[in-house]
Amino acid sequence: MMKPVQKYILIEPVKDANETKSGFVMPESSQQKPAKGKVLAVGADTEKEKCPVEVGQTIVHRRYGGQAMREEGKELILIEFKDVMAICK
Repeated sequence: MMKPVQKYILIEPVKDANETKSGFVMPESSQQKPAKGKVLAVGADTEKEKCPVEVGQTIVHRRYGGQAMREEGKELILIEFKDVMAICK
């Protein structure tokens, strides 16, 4: 597993369910890119900015921010601290 450098967070995207509340199954092609992810690793804080999340938390992040990559067959995204919008409970 890679370790992010300062100001960066490594996340694994969390896929939204393919089925709506009413039971309608949406094809994968019509779904938007996920904006939620599980934090796998965090980089060091900077003098001006502290990491807003901890490993294991699920977050909402900017939809098109970050760098997508694959490692060991997993889809991963590397985002900056500033791209975190919310922490899911």
